[in-house]
Amino acid sequence: QNRLKLSDDELRKLTRTLPAIISLNFNDNIEPTLDILQHRLKISDLELKKMVVTMPSIIGSSNIVPKLDWLQTTFDLSHLQLVELLNKQLMLMSVNLDKTLIPGVTFWRECFNDRTYV
Repeated sequence: QNRLKLSDDELRKLTRTLPAIISLNFNDNIEPTLDILQHRLKISDLELKKMVVTMPSIIGSSNIVPKLDWLQTTFDLSHLQLVELLNKQLMLMSVNLDKTLIPGVTFWRECFNDRTYV
């Protein structure tokens, strides 16, 4: 609550949405995830708070760095474009990279492989 400066209402919403957060250790589980997100995306405390409040499950996301790296390289995004994408489609962070994102993009690339107007 202190790191993100969550209000009591925001904290209540977070624990209702993600009850498992209560069992997580802040120093061992939550803080490293917040640090990874903030440092990799180079976002402010306020932007980080917005992400967590918008999608609390991001705290429990796995493979954050590989997923961010994959999104950025696959779609040839600048750092700013990556941050903008996540601001619009944060749910991408909850999607399984190996089972959903990679096969999905591969499928659509194969579908549109011969089309130059797409």
